[in-house]
Amino acid sequence: MERIESKQKERDPVVVIGNGSLSGGDISLVYPSLDGLKQVTIPADNILAENRIEDGRMGMLVKHSKDFDLEIRLGGLKTPVIDDKDAITAANELELHANPEAVYPSLGYGGRNKKMTAWDFKPDIQPARILGPDGSSVIVNGPNGKPNLYIGFNPDLATAKQPHGHILGSYSNRYEMKSHKDILQPFLDRAKDNGWKANVTGYNGGRKARLDCDVSQAHGTIETTKQALGENKQHMFDMALTAETADNLSGLYRYGVTIENSLDGKGSLRTWATAMRMYCLNAAVFGGQQLLNSKRHTKGAIGGTNWERYADQVSDVIVAAQSALVDMEILKFVPIDVQMFEKLLTICHDGGLMPLPKVRKDVKQPEGVEVLGGHMWRVAMHGWTNHTERWVNVEPENTETLFHAYNILNGALTHRPSFTDGKKVYTGDSMDMPLFSNRLKKIDDIFRGSGLKIMEEYVKQADQLISSDNLDDLASFAHQKGSELIAVDTPRIGDLIVVEQ
Repeated sequence: MERIESKQKERDPVVVIGNGSLSGGDISLVYPSLDGLKQVTIPADNILAENRIEDGRMGMLVKHSKDFDLEIRLGGLKTPVIDDKDAITAANELELHANPEAVYPSLGYGGRNKKMTAWDFKPDIQPARILGPDGSSVIVNGPNGKPNLYIGFNPDLATAKQPHGHILGSYSNRYEMKSHKDILQPFLDRAKDNGWKANVTGYNGGRKARLDCDVSQAHGTIETTKQALGENKQHMFDMALTAETADNLSGLYRYGVTIENSLDGKGSLRTWATAMRMYCLNAAVFGGQQLLNSKRHTKGAIGGTNWERYADQVSDVIVAAQSALVDMEILKFVPIDVQMFEKLLTICHDGGLMPLPKVRKDVKQPEGVEVLGGHMWRVAMHGWTNHTERWVNVEPENTETLFHAYNILNGALTHRPSFTDGKKVYTGDSMDMPLFSNRLKKIDDIFRGSGLKIMEEYVKQADQLISSDNLDDLASFAHQKGSELIAVDTPRIGDLIVVEQ
């Protein structure tokens, strides 16, 4: 974090999430606070990072300055409240940007402690009752005379008005109750034994709990990964390069698992493998969050799960994700020019990832045409010539490579950077997680897949494995042969854009 002027107290940045609009380059944001809805205008220079939620809300990581006092603007009863799942996820990513070492920061930050609950309580399940004709309490039974409907409570949150506790949800007689502790404690134990960083948070009155587990810096995991990578990549990379790259991954990426359990009677137990590039918080590998498993709370689905075995299966997927990250790092040594980049964008267009802008004649415009839409195409071309944008953020020596191109498309989809044509502000499509993951997977297939094809052909023609000694040769080969290997007959995307009459 940057040092504030000596007369000012050094303060942590604050996350605020709400509905916003541009106001002369600044952001006007309406957000929920401890004292209800508030409005604040945030200068663009005070925004360290931003995140957009699928429902259209904007998340901002805001720093203090002499012209924008956090205690005055976002303090006291004006403190932002962040209390729903999507906002919590967005805030975690923003806080991670502020402090990468705090991989999964405490969710009590930013007023969220007012909405968080303990996760390790024992749910109380009671048969549902109704009032009978005589005013007595009658259990809701099925045709077999046994209870057919149940109500779950969090007894730790009992009050005078809710003596049984906070209502979790209603359940049929097929529902298999597994508490958050039943499911998550084995993973916490495993995390402790293996040196993984893990954090569990309960919210929504105990209806939900999630475990975030980071394995990227665990020594044992890294050694296991290097061994697995050596076995999986022996046809392409020498062991020394693979091991060196694996060692570097922990400083460049965070990867692990997220487990979310629901006790509301509707949601399932879901487990994701996660990976994120730290420099720009871009989602990476298998669509950023690969849904490994989803189990319903039924006796047949969740009832017989061996959690230790399940943890082993999750670890195997993490090793696979790390293997993909090694591929991505080697993309830094696969150069491409702007013509090749535009051909890859055409492949993206053919895959439904990049709708073309509409161009029509307009004598009032300087160039005689008006360009409408085309969000992904515009930001992609901008990212090619502006590698320092925080949603791209590649080092100068890694520009004009497949790594650069991969992060442009990945960042554009992850962060939905805005642009304006002077009339309208474009922010890209809002999409749910399945669609988002599907599109990230397509990007991975196109860019990492293209790199693997070039690298495999290099190994074949050079008759040697890729090592730290021949990376320059690989780069030269990619520069000479790349286009004919992956896009020989593919037009540049600019050639597909026509002026409508």
